[in-house]
Amino acid sequence: MYFEQTEKRNEECPLEFSTSPDSLIRVIMHVKKVNEAVNVKEQELKHYERVGFTVTEWGGIEY
Repeated sequence: MYFEQTEKRNEECPLEFSTSPDSLIRVIMHVKKVNEAVNVKEQELKHYERVGFTVTEWGGIEY
């Protein structure tokens, strides 16, 4: 599992708004089943503050 966070998501798939949000939070979970143990480095997740008009995108992709 890998969490694609706001900065990376903005690079891959930018958004446009008629009114700019005060806060933008985008998190997409990428999930892939594996058949054996895999050593994965722990991902550092950013803490996002919701201030004013907040746009939140969340979802997931299964491979």
